[in-house]
Amino acid sequence: MNKLPFTLLLAVVLIFTATAWGQGLQPAPSGPGEIPAGDRPPAKKHHLTYEDRQAWHRILKWPEECEAEYRRQKEAGFDDKGTWLQFWELEPHKYLVKIICFLAAYQANQRYYYYDETQSPPVSAPLTLKVYDQVGKKLVAREIAEVGGFSEFDDRKKELVINSKFRGLGDCGSRAVYRIKNGRAVLKEFRAKFDCDGKEWVPEKAPLIYKEK
Repeated sequence: MNKLPFTLLLAVVLIFTATAWGQGLQPAPSGPGEIPAGDRPPAKKHHLTYEDRQAWHRILKWPEECEAEYRRQKEAGFDDKGTWLQFWELEPHKYLVKIICFLAAYQANQRYYYYDETQSPPVSAPLTLKVYDQVGKKLVAREIAEVGGFSEFDDRKKELVINSKFRGLGDCGSRAVYRIKNGRAVLKEFRAKFDCDGKEWVPEKAPLIYKEK
């Protein structure tokens, strides 16, 4: 049996590879959360413009329905003043990212991502948040990806606090405190006033539902 010379064999392999690529076969995609080489993240993380947000959307890849809601409000004339995308530094080159999707009647709907640029390529991951609901007389825990409320980040404690109204009157709602650990949002404390009785809801003084041990 005749053997093909090495140079001829190499040429055959190259021709086959070029043909396969031409038929639409693509390299394997990046792993979960990895940034493709063609979409290198911008360095800017503060005072972000609409164009900056679009650049980060291509990097972090939050859901398109969230971004569609944002665009609808912007096209209607709402000015987010660059605050609807925020980066909070957890430690050098590791961030908690808040993405506001839309402003409802009395609070904003938002999502959170963990972003780590100490790795090469950088990695990002959507965060889920543990909350409690009252179903009948029972308390039920669940994980959510999008939450309505007002949030603040304690830079000293590195904690995320979210106060969520259950209705516009502000007589019931919840207060959740999270710490970000190993790329996850860990619930530290959850308080809630489930009874919408017309009496004032004070988030810090609402009944304690859960406290991390």
